Amino acid sequence: MRIVRAADCRRMAWKNGGGETVEILTVPEGAALGDFDWRISSATVERAGPFSAFAGIDRTLCVLAGAGLTLAVAPHAPVRIDSTSAPYRFPGEAAAFGTPHGGPVVDLNIMTRRTRFTHEVTRLTLEAPLRVLCGGAEIAIFVVQGTVSAPSSAEGATSSVALAAGDCVLLSPQDERAVLTPLGGACEIIMVRIIPA
Repeated sequence: MRIVRAADCRRMAWKNGGGETVEILTVPEGAALGDFDWRISSATVERAGPFSAFAGIDRTLCVLAGAGLTLAVAPHAPVRIDSTSAPYRFPGEAAAFGTPHGGPVVDLNIMTRRTRFTHEVTRLTLEAPLRVLCGGAEIAIFVVQGTVSAPSSAEGATSSVALAAGDCVLLSPQDERAVLTPLGGACEIIMVRIIPA
């Protein structure tokens, strides 16, 4: 199990130089943009522009904040996605162009190398304790809103740690029965299941 605090995440330039990304998790840790097996990051889209191309990568995008954006991924018709939309999946090598609406948009971007991993992304409102079953996969839980209590193996089997908006916990297959509990009301999370190909 690994806890990632928003304040500790590394900021880096977009691959195409058009903005900045907050790197949340990269495997292998420290891998360059062309060498990762999987990656979870967040970015602020301030103006219309092309997305970086990532050959051999499958991507999923979730809007976290802002009025949403129109995403045009060739050869498909443009779609408008916002914080209420289902996660949007597309191939990383496809030409993609994003246009934010009404100001900056913050998104969460999940990428897996097609020959090594696949991923499933689910957006959830957490109103009661949730038992997470890893089932042989790694699972990243990203907190969008609210505060979530998660077990902390670093402090002992029975201790827990509070995760605020922007924080993330990575569960391994050994953490197969972790329980997430909302603190102080309903929370919104994004659950990312990373599965070996």
